[in-house]
Amino acid sequence: MENSCLETISSYLRKEKKRCGYSIYIIMDEWYVIGEYVPEKMKPFSEKGRLGDIRGRPDAHDLNAVTERVKAILNV
Repeated sequence: MENSCLETISSYLRKEKKRCGYSIYIIMDEWYVIGEYVPEKMKPFSEKGRLGDIRGRPDAHDLNAVTERVKAILNV
């Protein structure tokens, strides 16, 4: 999306928020995090899937990576 278009949408949403009095959140990006399969019948996919052994994921390292990405966006 062009920068000017994004600015136009953002300014419209800010005005609408003031008029209606509710919070509006704009999704800036999507992140995908590897996660273990929970259903028992899918457990083999957590061990021998194409991503390798993903048991116990997301772990502290995965969640820390998401935290750092969010901090980076908020500091822009």
